Amino acid sequence: MTVSPVTSTGGQTSTVSSTTSTGLNAATFMKIFTAQIANQDPTNPMNSSDFLNQFAQITSVQTMAELQQTLGGVGTNMQSLLASGQMTQAQNLLGHTVGYTDANGAEQQGAVTQISVDSSGNVAVTVAGTQVNMSAINTVQ
Repeated sequence: MTVSPVTSTGGQTSTVSSTTSTGLNAATFMKIFTAQIANQDPTNPMNSSDFLNQFAQITSVQTMAELQQTLGGVGTNMQSLLASGQMTQAQNLLGHTVGYTDANGAEQQGAVTQISVDSSGNVAVTVAGTQVNMSAINTVQ
């Protein structure tokens, strides 16, 4: 991350760079803060509370981005866990007779002979030649 030069009335500039992938950290903040204080106009001093508020806002945005990234990973893990749980349930149904509601709303029943997983990770079982989504199963005998 590169911070734009800070210029005072004396024409001095200071550039602070950070190569960390996590963004603005406490050390970088102190470098920027020190450079800003060193280059401020003595007749019009900087308001430190404004600078600290800006840092707090930057930190909040960075934290929210990291949290969003973490929650995205949690969502992926939850989908994997759900698919794994459905696969285990389907395996336990092999050979058992199940009751299910077909696409027309009629109640059907038969023995589970096969398990399948589609490209989206949805688990289904085959009952009497018909592929049945796990959510359609009502009873197990």
